[in-house]
Amino acid sequence: MAMTERRESSGVADDFFTVVDHIPYLGTLKRDLEQLRRLLYDRRAARILAVGASRSGRTQLVNGLFGGDGTEIDAPSDRWVRIETHGRHLDWLEVESGSPSAGRLDALSRAIDETAPDVVLYVASASESGVAGSEIDALVEAHRAVSTLLDARNLKAASFAVLTCADRLVGEHARPPYDATRAGAIDAATASLKKKLDESGVVLPRAIPCAAAAPSEARWNLKEVADELWARLPETTHVEAVRALPVGQERRRELARIIANRAAAIAVTIGLAPVPFSDAILLIPMQGLMVTGIAYVAGQPWDRRAALEWAGSVGLLGGAAYGLRWSAQQLLKLVPGAGTLVAASIAGAGTVAIGRSAIAYFIDGPGARGVRALLPKTGTSVP
Repeated sequence: MAMTERRESSGVADDFFTVVDHIPYLGTLKRDLEQLRRLLYDRRAARILAVGASRSGRTQLVNGLFGGDGTEIDAPSDRWVRIETHGRHLDWLEVESGSPSAGRLDALSRAIDETAPDVVLYVASASESGVAGSEIDALVEAHRAVSTLLDARNLKAASFAVLTCADRLVGEHARPPYDATRAGAIDAATASLKKKLDESGVVLPRAIPCAAAAPSEARWNLKEVADELWARLPETTHVEAVRALPVGQERRRELARIIANRAAAIAVTIGLAPVPFSDAILLIPMQGLMVTGIAYVAGQPWDRRAALEWAGSVGLLGGAAYGLRWSAQQLLKLVPGAGTLVAASIAGAGTVAIGRSAIAYFIDGPGARGVRALLPKTGTSVP
């Protein structure tokens, strides 16, 4: 699966931003739109570089993060792969720990030239006695090579460590949630890994333990790894990452609220336009884009059908209320001065109400799908 660079755009977003780009005298509005543009129109797959030994659990980790549906992901070293299934996207690059040969260093250099990573994961596997010193030494050597390549290109990437196979520390038949003794053993091994990496010059903000290769009922702590990844990724990847990774429901809700709040701020700017009815060309499509974006965050396809599904849930009374609110907003613009300000506040409040309704339906209600619903029904589950 060779990675192909592309913009993760859609017909709905294309239509809206194309209209905005061709309307003159909208400098303030276009500046306000930049944040929403980065989040929805310029969205792309997250790019993760994973450093670790061949038996460190790198590929098992991405299999677990991407759903653990039993699909084996082919991830050759030193080459980007696009992992793509059921409308979910992730770009993954594995780097063997240790000092790379000249050939491998050249291949890795070409991969980074092709696409810069957003996050670098340092992956080490746990054993019954903790993490082997030789494995940590090899991670340090690979870190030096990766850092040299990134620094030479003036590239910055967030990073943290992952302790895989944490279930080896608690016994073969133990199942999460772990008791205090077992959890203490995992915490001690994780703290030891971070300390040794720090002492060797690989200073990382944190290390997170997990179990990704175990049977589905024994997979553990992948949500924390996913949440940490999401928090360290750039904004242009947040929408695709929240679909691709098993993040908590609060992450989806947070992202949906950001989309709604940014759309509401734009609606206020649109509402300040003094000409009655002229803002319909922007306000209504923008609100449709907001609803579709929230639906996409919840796991729906990116299309107009999602917006129509939500509209059906609102019903006749909700649609009539929105129509009356919009009509009042336009009539207020006929009142000089204060009327425009009131109309702008109505536009913002109406957009907030629509956004909250979409969140209630798609994130928390019957329209919610999320990672689990995107997976084939194989009997496995995402922890």
